[in-house]
Amino acid sequence: MFNLNIDVENDSSLALAGQSFDSKKFVIALCELGYNATLTQIPKTPMIWRYYILGPLVVFLLGVIGYGLYMAYFRLIA
Repeated sequence: MFNLNIDVENDSSLALAGQSFDSKKFVIALCELGYNATLTQIPKTPMIWRYYILGPLVVFLLGVIGYGLYMAYFRLIA
């Protein structure tokens, strides 16, 4: 998925956010029709959910495992 910005003659632009299609064929078709078309790759931004969901989930699971081992150890001794 990517954002497609189309600049038209009267200094306005059209934005199609989150569209998914074959960009290579699209650019080739635009060039064949006489339009100046280029593809510009931008750096991929990290997904936010990795930091806000996955991190606390790992900490929680490590805590549950640690607590379970702690309780199992004391049950074997007592």
